[in-house]
Amino acid sequence: MVVIGGGLTGTTKLLFMLSLTNEMNDIIGRMDGDIFPRLQKKAYNLDAKDELKTFLKGNSTLVNVSGMNRMIYYDSAKRIGVFFIKSLPAKPLHWELMSLHFICLTLKNLKQTTFK
Repeated sequence: MVVIGGGLTGTTKLLFMLSLTNEMNDIIGRMDGDIFPRLQKKAYNLDAKDELKTFLKGNSTLVNVSGMNRMIYYDSAKRIGVFFIKSLPAKPLHWELMSLHFICLTLKNLKQTTFK
């Protein structure tokens, strides 16, 4: 999860997010001409409803757990969610606490999201 806050939240969100996710999903190459994705994961703009829906859907399949008579869901989709955070703590915190704060807000936002 990539959470963007602070001064960047005042930028033109649409342009910034489009540029950011395009760069993250772009390809790079080597001198010999071999090209490959910049990241192993696909970046999704979680502020866009269609991308959020695809991000949350993933690619789950049932797989058998070795040594057990049990099936579980495995999601093979490699993905990164990127979104703007609207509220920041008023006073500076240690980075660990701020990260925990962002994770909690992220989970809260994802839990409240509904699709029609």
